[in-house]
Amino acid sequence: MWRRDVPLRHHPPGVFQRPGDGAEKGRLRAQWDELFKVIHSEKLGQVADEFDRIHSVQRALRVGALNEIIPPATLRPFLIRAVERAVVKEVESIAAEKLEAKAGGEVESISSGKSEAKPGVESAA
Repeated sequence: MWRRDVPLRHHPPGVFQRPGDGAEKGRLRAQWDELFKVIHSEKLGQVADEFDRIHSVQRALRVGALNEIIPPATLRPFLIRAVERAVVKEVESIAAEKLEAKAGGEVESISSGKSEAKPGVESAA
C-alpha cells in the first residue's frame, strides 16, 4: 500500500471537508491539521500492521521471491563457498580469454589440417 492511498482508503468521511470563511477559519484549520496528523499516523500504523500480517520471509520463499532461507549458524560457510565459486569462475573466464587470445592469431584449416593466419591477424611465426 502506498502512502498516497492511505487518506482515500482509511480516513473517515468528512475529514477532508474544509471550513468556511471567518475569524474561526485559522483555528479550525489548525485543529484540522492536528486531527489529520493523528488520524494519518493511526491509519499508517494500521496499514503497516496489515502489511506485516501478510508479508513474511517464509511467504517470500513460498512465492519465489527468495531462493532459500539461510540460518545464521550456516551463513558464514555459505558465504565462503559462494565467494570461492565466484573466484573459480572468474579465474576460468580469464584463462579462457587468454587461451582464446593466444589461439586467435592462427586457426587450423579443416580441409588441409594446416595452420593458416586469420584474416586481419598477423601470424607470430
